[in-house]
Amino acid sequence: MELNRKLKLILKNLVDPKFYRQVLFELVQFVRNPSILKRSEDGIFIEYFLPLFIIKFLAALIGAISFAVFELTNIVPELENSLNDTNSWPLWEIIMVTGILVPLVEEGSFRAGLRFNRLNASIMSFSITYLLIGIIFFDSVGMRESITSIEFVLRVLSSIIVGCLVYLLLAQSTLVEYINGFIRSRFNIVFWTLVIWFGLIHLERYENFDWFVHGIFVPLIILPQMIAAIVYSYTRLKFGLVAAMALHGFNNTFPYILFTYVITGQID
Repeated sequence: MELNRKLKLILKNLVDPKFYRQVLFELVQFVRNPSILKRSEDGIFIEYFLPLFIIKFLAALIGAISFAVFELTNIVPELENSLNDTNSWPLWEIIMVTGILVPLVEEGSFRAGLRFNRLNASIMSFSITYLLIGIIFFDSVGMRESITSIEFVLRVLSSIIVGCLVYLLLAQSTLVEYINGFIRSRFNIVFWTLVIWFGLIHLERYENFDWFVHGIFVPLIILPQMIAAIVYSYTRLKFGLVAAMALHGFNNTFPYILFTYVITGQID
């Protein structure tokens, strides 16, 4: 009986414009005053999932169009996206990377620590190690090597080892409490630093990006990623890290499959 009542409420909210306005209002309030939100019931995330996805998608689309105007009018040279190199991958591998691996690594690096504890420190260490190995050995923080390659396997195994070591080392440490206290007391600074850094790190995907040429447009270039970081941070704090990963993964894979395969008809 209770399950049926909740299901009806979820379906009602999905088509209720007032609920979408409520979610948007909560997001705006969060942006105005970032804070460690009170965790909601897990079931409520199902109600929020579609509104959060739509709000994030539309806001990021507006941001992307803003910069595209300058490219189309030849005010600034068009940026070449190196992610296009993954178009030759099979669909299952694109889904695995963009829908699972990327959300795991990016949410682990930029959102796990917003609620800092021993387990989240371990997840952060795994994720950041994965990114650092990319920078040091592959000259890229991105995930462009195939998941069937030996390089990928070694990269993941090394990251797992570091994550496990951090978890063990923090067993009897007071460092967790100190870092947690630091984040809570300076949450506004920590939050916006991570949002901006999340945007900046995505500049590496553009092969011809030049600070002297594109520098003045950086706020517009990274605006979609900053909007995403805000929505994912809100989701992570309100519903948990797994919820943020799920939203991130759906946001990565659904538009890609829709535009690349369904609209352009590349699926045989």
